[in-house]
Amino acid sequence: KACNGTGYRGRLVIAEVLVMSDQIRQAVLSHATATEIQRIAIDQDMMSMYQDGLRKAADGRTTIEEVLRVATEN
Repeated sequence: KACNGTGYRGRLVIAEVLVMSDQIRQAVLSHATATEIQRIAIDQDMMSMYQDGLRKAADGRTTIEEVLRVATEN
């Protein structure tokens, strides 16, 4: 298929997955804030969409510009 002038063909997923660990489950049940839950997830090595995008850009599968267009650093 045509790239519609983007220079890319097909699609590449940039994803963020939150694994429901016991610690995160407890935080949710305790009505922790989203920021607190995010901190726990990051402490447990969760990779954000931004980080996943940067990794894929480093691998040459996308560009930094495209990552910045679709994901934020926070």
